[in-house]
Amino acid sequence: MTKANRDLEEALSQQRHGFLNSLQVVSGLLQLGRLEEAKEYVAKIASQIKEESSRYHTQPLEVVAKLSAWRHRLEANGARVSLELKADLSGWDGDPELLSDVLEAALSQLRAALEAAPPEQCQVCLRAERKEAGYMVQFSLPASVATLTQLTSGQEEIAKAGKAKLPVAIYASGDGQEMGWTVFLPDINYVL
Repeated sequence: MTKANRDLEEALSQQRHGFLNSLQVVSGLLQLGRLEEAKEYVAKIASQIKEESSRYHTQPLEVVAKLSAWRHRLEANGARVSLELKADLSGWDGDPELLSDVLEAALSQLRAALEAAPPEQCQVCLRAERKEAGYMVQFSLPASVATLTQLTSGQEEIAKAGKAKLPVAIYASGDGQEMGWTVFLPDINYVL
């Protein structure tokens, strides 16, 4: 079984688990005669599913599997996850397995950084956007959670996963609220 298939299997398993939990909540609300709350809950879940579906619709299977599994894992541990996918990464003409490895390394580093964080600070953001000569993928967390040691170690791990083919930089937002890593996915014919 390929890594992408394992990621997809994990994502589907987590999604199925979440769906069953949602059905139990609806069932409980109905048994208690709380019809309005049940309707509101169903609307909220339907909206979340629609949002997730549209967010992932155009992304490569490897990316969808990795991000979906990652998101469900973090949310199960109480983290708030924001995905700002302004670019369709399926347009990147590089190796999808390499992209999957880089995502796994970055997401693993985010998870490690959040382990000691208080629940109210457990928030992460993944941004992807098209640039002139490739794609920029950014992974960030609150600056109050990240340490320079974690960021440097993370940069090294992500670069290893990218087999030194993908530039990785430590990122800090202009307002100092977020820190993390930026990975540049150059177009295949672009020379750094």
